[in-house]
Amino acid sequence: MSWNFKDISSNYCPRQFEYHPAKNGLIFGTVCGEVCAVDTERAASLDNATSTDHIKSLGYFGKNKNDTMLGLCWMRPQPYYDTSVTAGGFFSCGNNNSNLFVSGSSSGRVVLGDASRAFDAENPDKYSILHDYPIFDRLTSVHVNSTNKLLLLSGYSTGVNIVDLETGTSVRTYH
Repeated sequence: MSWNFKDISSNYCPRQFEYHPAKNGLIFGTVCGEVCAVDTERAASLDNATSTDHIKSLGYFGKNKNDTMLGLCWMRPQPYYDTSVTAGGFFSCGNNNSNLFVSGSSSGRVVLGDASRAFDAENPDKYSILHDYPIFDRLTSVHVNSTNKLLLLSGYSTGVNIVDLETGTSVRTYH
């Protein structure tokens, strides 16, 4: 598969990239707090080298436009999360999470996002942020475990925090 990285670097200020584990696509975070989705299959088939139709902004996932995206991690394609919210404000178990990802920014904002909304022709303005997690001070890295149940947060501190993805509560902190 061939696509032009110049499309991204000339129009955005990319900082963090994450290829999808099962699909032809990736997400990238910018130094301005924006997260974008790239359809790499569509990009490889475009005739016009200057077209950026294969790149869609998911919105600003940082606190503001000075907030750099430092971590991105796709959830594994398996039954776990549904994008419907339960009465308690958390996500219910379901069958479709192949487009869900977690992002983390320099302000410590940690967000569950949905990349499928970027290429949704019927509802292009759907909000891509599904859930905000508690702020993690001095964050530099986010990782989702293989069962999509736990989120590991680390940064420029001596602690590592493990968070339950469904409830947003801290399971354990290591110092």
